[in-house]
Amino acid sequence: MPDQQQTSPAIDVREILGVRETAPDRFVSSYVAPSERSLNGGQTAAQALNAAFATVPSHLVAHSVHVHFIAAGDPLAPVQFDVQRDRDSRAFSTRHVTCHQGDRLVARITASFHAPEGGPDIQLPVGPELPHPEDCRPVPSHFAGMDVRVTETNPDYVYEPRLWGRPLQPVGDDPRWNACALIYFSDLHSGLPRLLHVDEDDFQTSLDHAVWMHRPFLIDDWVLMDHFGETIADGRSWYRSQVFDRRGVLIASCAQEMLLRPARR
Repeated sequence: MPDQQQTSPAIDVREILGVRETAPDRFVSSYVAPSERSLNGGQTAAQALNAAFATVPSHLVAHSVHVHFIAAGDPLAPVQFDVQRDRDSRAFSTRHVTCHQGDRLVARITASFHAPEGGPDIQLPVGPELPHPEDCRPVPSHFAGMDVRVTETNPDYVYEPRLWGRPLQPVGDDPRWNACALIYFSDLHSGLPRLLHVDEDDFQTSLDHAVWMHRPFLIDDWVLMDHFGETIADGRSWYRSQVFDRRGVLIASCAQEMLLRPARR
């Protein structure tokens, strides 16, 4: 399929995920936009990671991010990020970030950073054989600044299990911006309706989200998010995702638990 223009606004994802420091270890988001949804969880998590990055040595890379979503936020209000320096050693730094809108606690995030080391480089999962992203269908997305494409021909784009993505505006080779953009993209959706026969009208919201980044990557050259719905019980669902670059190299793994309630009829 020929390349098509993505319908999302061509805004630089670094503008969306940017934060500014207002006091030592205190930051505030720079981007707000009208939305029919509540505050974007992936956006908040990526902004919090960006704030944490500002407090660690520049040679460290993010290798894991764990998010607990506490309350729905207002997309038109800025978020304040307070960074707590939990640990600094020769090889690792750990940061705890609380995310507030006024008196409302929106999320808590733990991020761990590691100094790159040599050693074996082995992966067991094999990237799926799929069409190149340039040959896939662009789809509208509520994730501003991202070019999102589906790998399947199903005209009903509700929670496709496999998606290509990259920023509409390049972020370059800075590991900080690549990590933040990946955290943002990783929360795009769950894939549960297609995989576990969930009604697309059911109420779903994220409870917690985790991402482990395994290797260096460049998100400008497309990444593939491959979802696996695993289980639903007691009003909660759980899925995992693998993220590959276009060569099939596993760059990240994700897991998320969601609140799942039947739609009110």
